Amino acid sequence: MWGGRRELSRGTMDKVQIYLDRVGELMPLWVLYVIPLLALVSLMLIPRRLRLGMSIMVMTIWTPIGFYNELEIAGLAKVTTGLSYLLVAAMAMIHPGPRRPVSKVAWLYPALAVGSLVYILTVRESSFALAIWFNWVLLTVAATLLVRTVTDARSLNYVIKSLAVGLAIALIMPLTSMVVAGGAFSYYQLGRFSPWNANPNHFGPVVVMASAILWYSALRSSHWTAKSLFMTVAGIALVMGVFTGSRSAVYTTVLANLPLLFFVSRKPLVAVISALLIMGVFASMMSYMEATAFERLGSLRSGRYDTWAEYSHIVSQRPWFGLLGTTDQDFRIAENLNYDAHNAYLQQAYLGGMSYAVPLIMLGIYSMFCAYRVWMGRRQLDTDPLLINLLATMMFTVYVHGMTYDAIYYPTHIWCFFHIFLSMLFMTIARELDQPAARPAPTAPIFSQGSLRT
Repeated sequence: MWGGRRELSRGTMDKVQIYLDRVGELMPLWVLYVIPLLALVSLMLIPRRLRLGMSIMVMTIWTPIGFYNELEIAGLAKVTTGLSYLLVAAMAMIHPGPRRPVSKVAWLYPALAVGSLVYILTVRESSFALAIWFNWVLLTVAATLLVRTVTDARSLNYVIKSLAVGLAIALIMPLTSMVVAGGAFSYYQLGRFSPWNANPNHFGPVVVMASAILWYSALRSSHWTAKSLFMTVAGIALVMGVFTGSRSAVYTTVLANLPLLFFVSRKPLVAVISALLIMGVFASMMSYMEATAFERLGSLRSGRYDTWAEYSHIVSQRPWFGLLGTTDQDFRIAENLNYDAHNAYLQQAYLGGMSYAVPLIMLGIYSMFCAYRVWMGRRQLDTDPLLINLLATMMFTVYVHGMTYDAIYYPTHIWCFFHIFLSMLFMTIARELDQPAARPAPTAPIFSQGSLRT
C-alpha cells in the first residue's frame, strides 16, 4: 500500500499538520471544503458524456503536482489527492451507458484497502497514515467504478485519450522548472533532473506513462495536428526520463514502449518521423545534457541491494502481521533506518507482514496471467490489437518497476491508479474470455468481434 514518500525527518511535527500549514499560507483552510464543490459544480455544467473524461484529466494533472516540493501549491495537492479520486468515482457512477460487472477477484483490492486499516491504527504519525489509507481506499473504489464503464473498444479509447490529454498537460509543470530562474529548480543530487525539487523516483513513473500512452495516441490519431502534438510531448517525456538519471524510470520506459517500437519498425515512414521528432526534442534541450549524470544509466551498482537485505531482516522479525499492534514504529520507514525499502513488495511486507503482502503479490501474479490470457486472445477482441499489446506490456512493466520502487501501491501516484485500473480491467476481460456464460446480456461480450457493429 504505502511507502517511502519521506520528505521530513523523524521527530518533526505530524506531516498532515505541516501540509495543512503550507496550505494555510496560501489560503484559509475552509477553502479546502469549497474546492471539491466547485470542481463538482463545474463538471456538472459540461455535457454528461464529457464529465468522466474531464475528471480523469483533472486527476492525472493534479496528482503529480504534490511531488514538486518547491511549489507552494504542492501541499494543497498532497492533502486533496483523494478528492480527485472521489471526483472520478462520482463521474463514473453517473456516466451514461451500460456497466460491466467487475471480476470477483478484482474486488479484493477494495477489501484489502479497507482491511489494511488494522495495521496502522497504533503507529507513529497515525493521522498521516490514516490520510494515506483513506486515499488508498478511494483509489481502489474509483478504479473499480471506472472499469465498470469500460464495456467496448470505444469506452476503453475514451479512458486512454483522457489519460493522454491529462499527461500531456501534466508535463507543462516540469517544463517550467527548466526555464524559471535559469533552470535552478531543475537539478539536484548528482546531476539528476528534479523538476521543482521533485524526487526523480517519484517523477519517473509519470514519464513512463506519458511516453507510452502519448506515443500510442500519436500513432492512432487521425489528425496530423494531434499526431504531431502527441508525438512531440511523448518525446519530451522520454527525454525527461533520461535526464532523471533514474535507471528504474529509463529501463521501464523502454520496456513499456517495446510494442510501439516493434510496430514502427515495420513502418519506415512512421519510424523516421518519430526519430526526427525525438531528435528535435533532444536538440532543443541540449543545454541541460551537460548537467545530467548519464554514467548512472550504464551501471548496475546500487545501494538498493543492501536496503533489501536490511528490510528482509526487519520483516523476518514481524513476519505475519507487520506493524499490527506496534506503538513505536513509523508506518513508512523502519526503525533506525532513514530510507524506505525501495521495493513495493518488501514495503507491503514491512507494513502488514505476509498477511497483507502475500495477497497483493498473488493479485499481481494473477493480473499478469490475465494480461497474458487477454493478449493471447486479442484477435477475438473488437479493439486495436496494438492497444492490447501496449496495455499488457505495461501491466508487466508495473510489476517490474515494483522491484525498485513502491509507487505501484502508494496512492498519491498516478502510476498506482493506473496499476489498479489495468489489473482490474484484465481480470474482467480474461474472465469473460474464459467464461462466456458470465457475460451480461445487454453489453456482452466485452470487446468481442462485432460488438461495435451490431
